[in-house]
Amino acid sequence: MKLFVVAGLVLLLAGSFVSAKPIQADTQVPTDTQPDESPSQAWASSVNSAYSADGIMSSVLDMIRSMFGGDEPAAKTVAELADHAPGNVSMLVNGVKRADLQAVIGDPNWEATIFCPTNRAFRAALLKLKIKITDLYTDKTALMNILSYHTVPGPALTAGQLKDGQQLTTVSQHTLTVHVDKVEGTSIAGASDTGKVVAADIKAGKTVIHVIDEVLLPPKPSAEL
Repeated sequence: MKLFVVAGLVLLLAGSFVSAKPIQADTQVPTDTQPDESPSQAWASSVNSAYSADGIMSSVLDMIRSMFGGDEPAAKTVAELADHAPGNVSMLVNGVKRADLQAVIGDPNWEATIFCPTNRAFRAALLKLKIKITDLYTDKTALMNILSYHTVPGPALTAGQLKDGQQLTTVSQHTLTVHVDKVEGTSIAGASDTGKVVAADIKAGKTVIHVIDEVLLPPKPSAEL
């Protein structure tokens, strides 16, 4: 059960940090409240929104800091943080709800490190998988596999504790590798994808969330290879 909880934290935490003010580029990307839109259409829209601009990442960071920095009190639980999640991370937040993880994310003593992808990253993953968000929501096994792959149980790791070459074991018992570069920043490498940390150290209770710009797809079971 803790596996699912940790995965849920990742999604929820990412949502709260982006809510301070809207990201201009993301306003062109429909949220999952429009189920009729195909993943390919959504991805094309995100590409046209100049995703490569560093300014988008800076805007995300500014929003997160303005919402959680300064005198803003930290959320006591991941669930509390998720209550304020904006549309930019709605797909992951909804995924946590569909996976029935509220009890876990509502525990103030839950300790984990969560790498939370944004909606933009999630849409790209859907395109790669050739599925719709509704398909993923109804397949709880696949949903839990993805969520647990983004969650590392145990004492939460801050950005300063993430070291180059560090190996992290996820709730799903897979390994993620940390890459730290003085110029490029910190990134998290999975089996086939690498996500750059675009917002770090978002705290909720004893859990720390780092927002990444890529969904890390877990490796396929050996039977499917």
